[in-house]
Amino acid sequence: MCLGWSFAGKFNMLPGQSADADNILEPNEQFELFICPSNATVPYQEFIVVIDPARGALPLPVSRSAPALIRPVIQLG
Repeated sequence: MCLGWSFAGKFNMLPGQSADADNILEPNEQFELFICPSNATVPYQEFIVVIDPARGALPLPVSRSAPALIRPVIQLG
C-alpha cells in the first residue's frame, strides 16, 4: 500500500545555472510527482492535490477528476 507522495522525475535542469539534481525546486526546474491517495477514488470523482510550499508561500490547490477506467498507475496530466 502506498500513501503519500514522492518525486517521479525532475526536468529543465539548465547547466551552469542554479538548477541541479537535489530535491529543491529552483528557478526553471519542474518536478513530476507520484501521488498515492489516502482513500479510494471512484471513476469521475473529483479530488484536489494541494501543493503547500515552505517559507510562507501560498498553497496551490490542483483539482483533477479520476478517469472512467481506474488502473493501478494512471497519468492525470
